[in-house]
Parts: sequence; structure tokens; C-alpha cells
Amino acid sequence: MNRKASIYNSLAASAFLLLCYNPYLIWDVGFQLSYLAIIGIVWLQKPIQNLISPNNIILLKIWEMSSITIAAQIITFPICIYYFHQFPNLFLLSNLIAVPLSTIILFAEIFLVLFYKISFLAKLISTCIFYAIQFLNETILQINNIPFSIWNNIYADTYSTIFLYGFVVFGIYWILQHQKHCFKLSLFCSLLFFGNQAFAEIRALQQDQLIIYNHSHQLAMDFISKNKYHFLGDTSVENDAKSNSFLLKPSRISFRANQPQEKNKPLNFHKHVYALRNKRLMVLDSTVYFKPIEHKINIDVLVISKNIRINMKELLSTIEPKLIVFDASNSLWKISKWKKECEALNLRFFSIKDQGALVMNLQ
Repeated sequence: MNRKASIYNSLAASAFLLLCYNPYLIWDVGFQLSYLAIIGIVWLQKPIQNLISPNNIILLKIWEMSSITIAAQIITFPICIYYFHQFPNLFLLSNLIAVPLSTIILFAEIFLVLFYKISFLAKLISTCIFYAIQFLNETILQINNIPFSIWNNIYADTYSTIFLYGFVVFGIYWILQHQKHCFKLSLFCSLLFFGNQAFAEIRALQQDQLIIYNHSHQLAMDFISKNKYHFLGDTSVENDAKSNSFLLKPSRISFRANQPQEKNKPLNFHKHVYALRNKRLMVLDSTVYFKPIEHKINIDVLVISKNIRINMKELLSTIEPKLIVFDASNSLWKISKWKKECEALNLRFFSIKDQGALVMNLQ
């Protein structure tokens, strides 16, 4: 009270209190983006705004909003690329609408909390909020549909994100403080960034990976060889826009697999068995009854899907699996039952629902 305080200390204190309440918030994308955006605005908005001084009051207000957007974007774009693998080329246009409108929505929501007991007023405010949010969403979607509005399929890993932040932070210090060593450090970080990108490209050309996704209703797998992918599983997953955008596409970008494998597929399909390089994959997504045979079938990965009726003892009379995978389309009680059977028979198993997606190197 009654003394000058650093806004950075205030931000740190608020983050500390939130993390005391829930430490896992530190991994939340919204938490990270919110604090980085505020730091960017506090640090860079004034220097950016001072670059231009329009005489027209309307242009001045537009530039003030634009400087806020640019400041926030500079600090958040590396982590946005890391999580979403894309950059919004028209962020200035969209934020000219989003910034003032979201501010109005925020204050309207505060008034709604204050006056919720006055029914007619609460109803009026909530209706206004509903239409304002609907208008905001529709506007952003329309901007998103403009050609070249988004730069897509940008590869980013942890190292490239760190190097990109080094380039940005040291570059800002060089511009604001005119420190030559910061320019050298910024240049060095940019070289590390491009070096990391080149190394990732070389590594991608040598890879053979099997990915079994954590899809709650259907079987979804990708076989990735070099920079190409081949989807295995229910075709409805690949045709579903949501699954494609939030499940398959980010994974394929991470592995730099940007081309579908169409010709000369490295797959030999026989009944339920796929030959992937030097590994055998068996998929059981419908009930199968096993009969004892003299020479058992050696399987590297056995995927059990869609709550099929299966008995592990009967399965072992025909198949010798090195690893059994229960995908996320199975119910928890069935997975629990199969786990106990596997433990009793000393079988290795992996539960997608419990442990997340399986990524296996096939080399």
C-alpha cells in the first residue's frame, strides 16, 4: 500500500498463488499463454507504440490496440508454434475485433456476477454476452477462412522453442538497450534454431515409427516411415475434422511426416497381421476364437480394440505376443480384467487409456 511496486512482482505473486492452489496449472496452455502475453504487453507495448504517433485520434486508438497485439504476439508466438504448429498471419486484423470485444465481454460477465439476483437484468446481460461471444467466434472463423490467413505445419520441439525464445529475448534487449553482445547472442540462438531444424529433418528421413493414438471411441494408428505416414485403423477417424486437427495432424507434424504413403506401401496384410519393417503387428477388433496349434505365431505388438471378447489363455495357445496393447476404445473394467490375466501369465502389456499414446521405434 502507498508505495511503488513492480508489475512483474505482481504477476509473479498472482502466478504463485494460482500454482499454490493447483501446481499442475504450470502445464496448462492457457496459463502459459496468458502470463507470457501480459509480460509481452508490459515490456514491449510502450516502445512499440512510440514508434508511430498518428495525428488522427481514430488512427491513434487503432495503433494503440495494434501495439498491444504485436507486443503479445512477439512473446507468445514461439510457444504457439510449439503447441499448435501454426502462425496466424492475420493476427492484427483479428485482434482489432477480438481485443475490444473480449474486453466488453469480460466487463459484462463481471456485471452479470454482481447483478445475477435481479432476474430481468441478469437475463438481459447474459443475452448480450451470448450474442457478443457468438459474433466474436463467427468473425474469427471468417478471418480464418481467408486464404493464407494461417501459416500451417511448422515443426517445433522443446529445443527449437528455447532457441527461438533466446533469439526473441536477446534481440529485444539489443534493440531496446543497444547492447552488442545481445545481438551476438540473438544471432547465435537463431543459428542453433536452424541447426536444430536441419537435424530434425535429417533424423526424420531415418525414422520408422508406430503410433497408437489415445482415441476414446475408435482404433487409430499411424505407421511413419521417413517423412511419410500410413494410417491404420478406422477410416472415420481420419475423415473426422476434429480428430484430424487435434490428434493426427499435430503428431504427424512432430514427426515431420507431411506426405501420405500412397504407392508402394510398406505393408503386407494377411488377415489381422501387418508387417511393418521387421516387426509384426496384429490387430484384434472383432471377436476371434483361438485353437491350439503346434507352431505358434510370433507377434511383436498385439493391439486389442473395441471391447472384444477374448481370453488370454486361449490366445497364448495360438499366438506368442511380445507386447499386448489395449487401446482407448476399450472400457476400463475390461482393461482391468485383461491386466490381471496378463500379470498372471507374465505377459507385457500397455494400456493406452492409462498411459497415453504409444510411440514405438520399429528399427
